[in-house]
Order: sequence, then C-alpha cells, then structure tokens
Amino acid sequence: MDATPDAEGSRVGLCASCRHAAVQESARGSRFWRCLRADRESGYLRYPPLPVERCGGFEPAPAAGTER
Repeated sequence: MDATPDAEGSRVGLCASCRHAAVQESARGSRFWRCLRADRESGYLRYPPLPVERCGGFEPAPAAGTER
C-alpha cells in the first residue's frame, strides 16, 4: 500500500480531510477511519465504507496551526 498522503486521500475520500475523522491504527499497522460525528448523531456510520465520496456532515479540517 502506498502511504503518501495523496494516495491515502484517494483511497479514503472525504474522510482524509474532514475535521470529524479520526484514524485508528491497529497493532499490525492497519488504519481504520472513524467518524466522530457518529458518536453524537445517529445518521452517521462509525466506520463508513471507503472511499467516502459524499457526506452531508463533511467539514474541512482546519489547516495545521490555525485551529483555536
């Protein structure tokens, strides 16, 4: 698997740049993308099938160093 950010973004879809996404890595190095909105809102899947191409809850993640 190609680990470059662009390659992962195309494999993951919108989650790769969403402020509500969290990456969890297993002991064996597998990466799982979790939707944190699913913790608060029932309309979202905790682990959506990838790639996510459309999502009503998508919000771009802030650029590094700009979130307060």
